[in-house]
Amino acid sequence: MDLLVLKNIGKAYDNQYVCKDINLSIREGEFFTFLGPSGCGKTTILRLISGFINPDKGTIFLGEKDITKVPAEKRNIGMVFQNYALFPYMNVYENVEYGLKIKKLQKSQREKKVRKYLKLVNLEDYEKRKVSELSGGEQQRVALARSLVMEPKVLLLDEPLSNLDARLKDKMRIELKEIQNKLGVTTILVTHDQAEALAMADRIAVFNNGSCVQTGTPNEIYFKPVNTFVATFVGETNLFEAEIIDKKAKIAEDMWLNLSQQKEGKFISIRPQDVQIKREYEEGINQFKGRIKKIKTSGVLLEYIVTVNNLIFKVVNLNTLEKSEEIMVGESVYLSIEPKKIKILQE
Repeated sequence: MDLLVLKNIGKAYDNQYVCKDINLSIREGEFFTFLGPSGCGKTTILRLISGFINPDKGTIFLGEKDITKVPAEKRNIGMVFQNYALFPYMNVYENVEYGLKIKKLQKSQREKKVRKYLKLVNLEDYEKRKVSELSGGEQQRVALARSLVMEPKVLLLDEPLSNLDARLKDKMRIELKEIQNKLGVTTILVTHDQAEALAMADRIAVFNNGSCVQTGTPNEIYFKPVNTFVATFVGETNLFEAEIIDKKAKIAEDMWLNLSQQKEGKFISIRPQDVQIKREYEEGINQFKGRIKKIKTSGVLLEYIVTVNNLIFKVVNLNTLEKSEEIMVGESVYLSIEPKKIKILQE
């Protein structure tokens, strides 16, 4: 069931639209992610949902209620900001309790709720700590508890992990997802981090230049991109201009790739892990001789840069002991690409 619906939403500043014709339906209990580069309009949409700003056109529904002009404080929507926006003169307990005091809940009710959500975010022993005494991850948990204690219908997360180091970011991704699953609260995460979106989201909306260009599950977005922007922004890919004729794609002089289907398009996309690299030639279609230009390791993965007919291919393999000692820079190799792994794109 759809809980939050945006219909034909548009917002302009100085007569220039920063987001336009946004149509989205977010289901109850869903972890939904807005993904896109800086300046693409995703945070503006989050602020429109929260009520901090109003759209110039379109309608926002929460359940069956039109909330387009409802003040932010009456929408029952929680928000965790990128900088957490904690009160430095209050301790952890007071920060989490603040919204409940504004609502004028009785002290016993406030205490019960605050302790419940501090425990949920593993900060039950931090009640008297000052904000300045907390790590970045701990501050992020306080900000989360402060929003959750209000028991919102929708929780908005505006790049909440961007200030954390890589190891802590990975840990917080897991914790955030576990908390969201436990509570079942409808959550919208704004991020420019593709790995974050793919790891956490039930569904993703990809934005570019103020428009939503594709919506789908992480697998749909990654394996079935609708255009070259999505293909290159969400994950690594080998992208080539192509002339497509009779289930074949010409990407260089005397270099044709067999395709699994006949489809109109101007580009082909091949994920690096879908290219096989071998030392010896094997009979088959889409086999090409190349030379290793560069090898890079990220620990778990080995990334090869291979030149073929003046084209550059990126190939990724798991970094096993055998693989790490198998191929060296400067060696001749053969690349193999299955036709079904090649995606045809219009633009």
